[in-house]
Amino acid sequence: MGFALGLLELHLFASRDRRRLHLSRREVWSPSLCIGIGILAGGRAVEIAFDEWPFYREHPRLIPAFWLGGMATHGLLLGGLAGAAAFAIRYRKPLLPLAAQRLAFAVLLACCLTIPSNWTQDVPARYGDRHAGLEDTWLYPEIDTAPP
Repeated sequence: MGFALGLLELHLFASRDRRRLHLSRREVWSPSLCIGIGILAGGRAVEIAFDEWPFYREHPRLIPAFWLGGMATHGLLLGGLAGAAAFAIRYRKPLLPLAAQRLAFAVLLACCLTIPSNWTQDVPARYGDRHAGLEDTWLYPEIDTAPP
């Protein structure tokens, strides 16, 4: 739901500011799709490669299972930037106005949503002595001592 609302916000702002961004009405859809795909791919790739690789190495069939959760915030930001860059290169549009318009809001959302999203991540399989994807937080130190 949050991802869908974020994409809607991105599209509505791009539609509103399309003249300043040098976009036609038709081209407004392209940055929304490029950035959305970049966000999904970047968030999932960083989560798998750097945060939960031991789990996904043993369960590769769960790599495409977005619905189970598991997206790294820094991967979301990098993926969104990569999607914006891909759009700028493909359509020969300036990257800076598009990135500047979205970057501050994206960083604010990332800061606000990172900690709460770590509280609820879970994957229905177990790896080692904790659920894969569940972050140990300072609010819940008993997670480390919970019985398997």
